[in-house]
Amino acid sequence: MRIGIDFDSTITKYPRFFAELTQNPEHKCWVITARPEKEREFVEGFIKNYGIRVKGIMMITQDLALADDRAYIQTVFREKPKFFKELKIEVAYDDDLRFLNKLKKVMPKVIPILVL
Repeated sequence: MRIGIDFDSTITKYPRFFAELTQNPEHKCWVITARPEKEREFVEGFIKNYGIRVKGIMMITQDLALADDRAYIQTVFREKPKFFKELKIEVAYDDDLRFLNKLKKVMPKVIPILVL
């Protein structure tokens, strides 16, 4: 199974769960995050610290730290689905229902899992 996992408020909220999930050799997992490339070292360190196994970390190119909500949402909704398509993700874990709904429109066969 090909799994895409959001980082903030998903992996960071339940790191032990995702460490366990990613140990299954039948799962190919990627972190797909709205964090910018400049934060790669932090994300890599976090997932390594918890023993989370991933094939890669996909990060958007823009730094959205100073973006207003509208610009943030437009960018994330445009960029993250590209990674899901490129990687042929089958299951998506994310904490943002709006994003999961958008992803489902773009990739109707993906199984969205809302992380609360």
